[in-house]
Amino acid sequence: MNGDILFEIFTYMSFKALSQARLASRSLRDLATTILRRRWHAVLRAFVDNPLRFRTMLRLSRSVIAGSTALHMAVQGSELERGWFPRDMDVYTPMSASAGVVEHFTEVEGYHIVTQGLVDDPSRQSLSNGGMAIITTLRRGEDNVSVDVITAITNAPLAPITFSWSTLLMNYATADTLSLAYPRSTLAGQGLLNPARSQDAGVESCHLKYMARGFSFVPFSENGVVHSFTNPSPLYCPHTYRDFEDVGCLRMALDNMEDVVQPPQVFPLHFPRWKLGGGPCQARCRPGNAARYMSLMPFTR
Repeated sequence: MNGDILFEIFTYMSFKALSQARLASRSLRDLATTILRRRWHAVLRAFVDNPLRFRTMLRLSRSVIAGSTALHMAVQGSELERGWFPRDMDVYTPMSASAGVVEHFTEVEGYHIVTQGLVDDPSRQSLSNGGMAIITTLRRGEDNVSVDVITAITNAPLAPITFSWSTLLMNYATADTLSLAYPRSTLAGQGLLNPARSQDAGVESCHLKYMARGFSFVPFSENGVVHSFTNPSPLYCPHTYRDFEDVGCLRMALDNMEDVVQPPQVFPLHFPRWKLGGGPCQARCRPGNAARYMSLMPFTR
């Protein structure tokens, strides 16, 4: 097939389809990675002037991007992408790197601080503030975008993500990779609700925002698209201990690793472990500790 035609086809492929195409050959792997890199940079350009420079900052500070920005990356090329684009970017950073990350936005990217302080919003408070210590909100000129630099209470920037109100937002991007904790439900456009966060202030408005974008939500107590009485999946059981290294996660490179000048940021510091809990599992599965999984792998589930 003509290379230009193949490139055009890949441009419209979903994240899942690209991850599967990468298995076919080295040339298709390189083509899929080129598409992913272009998409990654297109998203970042809404918030920063130079995506490569910004990725270097993420790599050196061991920070990650989560929230709607990471979700949008995951659903690009699918029906779920249409009609919305993230207007705010959440950057999760270790406590030790927080000041440097904020300085990058103010000194390099031209942002100014709107608010900065300890976490005191009830919607973010759950189990020791959900692992958050400080939230710094920044804006730039007349841009209709904002950045939240979320400082973890430790040097584990992924810890706050595990307290998300839905599995739909338990995803993150490093400088070089994208990881989804619950890929089957997320890529199907469905979020499972965190039982510990169901009564938090502001969660209902979050439901409505994402439902308007085409996503749906179910509590773990109901049969979902990936975990039900007839088709139990222990990795999607709220009583299974999970972490971002286990076999249930989807991780894929957003760039050719050999092209990265600095050592690739495959994994950030420290992997937190979580169990969402709640009432008895209606699927009657037998959850257990998820298998450890240490390497970057394409979507195979």
